[in-house]
Amino acid sequence: MYGNNYSDNPESTRLYPFIMSKLCENFSYEDSKFSVHKTKDKTARVAMWRELKIPAVYTMEASFCGADFGPNKDYHFGTEHFLEAGKSLCLGLLIYCDVNVPKVLDMLDKGKQKAKDKSETVTTTKAMTRKILVSELIGDKKLLQSGKEDVEVGGSDSAPSEDNMEDEEMAKILPSPANKNKKKEQDKNQKKKPVTSKFFKNDSVEGELALKT
Repeated sequence: MYGNNYSDNPESTRLYPFIMSKLCENFSYEDSKFSVHKTKDKTARVAMWRELKIPAVYTMEASFCGADFGPNKDYHFGTEHFLEAGKSLCLGLLIYCDVNVPKVLDMLDKGKQKAKDKSETVTTTKAMTRKILVSELIGDKKLLQSGKEDVEVGGSDSAPSEDNMEDEEMAKILPSPANKNKKKEQDKNQKKKPVTSKFFKNDSVEGELALKT
């Protein structure tokens, strides 16, 4: 996941990815990046962060191959993995917004207990409150410093996007106000001119017909 960074309040932009790392076994907080490179100035992520002062604006990427860590390492992702990631994404929003939905959390916790071996300790979703996770994040300087390097690294969000057009290219496609006014003046002058059409009568007499508008 790619996010932005506040040097004086780094936890504000790192909380949601940190929550995701707790919920989704295929999500990597360590590989997430929190920096604003100059090549990303025109992206929605950076623009909303700067103009609207929204800390939780992210680009989330998923692999069509598989994970290189965790229980699914060296296995190809299937549909079920993406569905689980989607569930974690939505549940993460509830935790981030501090919304308590006991019935849903109970169902998720029971599912976790069934999936894990009885001898293993399972962290319940109920224990993942915003307050607890913020405290854990603030208490670990390594987590707060993670991914803040302002350099271009691997990943489509960190490199110049092919969707971003240069200003010169945009100017060619989108006409400037001056060009629009010139076009309107040309259309106006064109309407004032009579339209001339030739016609033939009995293939022998040629004349002109002026259509005034």
